[in-house]
Amino acid sequence: PETNYWKGLLELLARACEGPRRSLERDQVMHDAFAAGSKQLLANGRPGFYFKPGSRLEHAREALRRYDEDPLYRALFERTGQLFAEQIRADLTAMRAGARVGLCAKWCPLPYHSFDRRTLICEGIARW
Repeated sequence: PETNYWKGLLELLARACEGPRRSLERDQVMHDAFAAGSKQLLANGRPGFYFKPGSRLEHAREALRRYDEDPLYRALFERTGQLFAEQIRADLTAMRAGARVGLCAKWCPLPYHSFDRRTLICEGIARW
């Protein structure tokens, strides 16, 4: 993206993968933690009930299911991977030439971290 909203693109992809119910649940938990000034994400806003976002296996299963069954999500996934790969290549070329680089590398997801856990996007970027 020209305006360097790489994180926003990843967030859009993650929310599309999770679906509206899971995205709303995550937003409510994060809002409650922020309102309470807590660093811990609490389920139901109560101490002792911690929000569990799901295991890596559950996230991967959901991401693969969404990719296989939803052509709109698949197109978003592929285009996101393509945009990141193209920009990283362009930034690498610019860096080697001593020119200015963008923020793509800063926001590029890392394997097994938040956005990759939720969408498996690192594999999509690597394919391009």
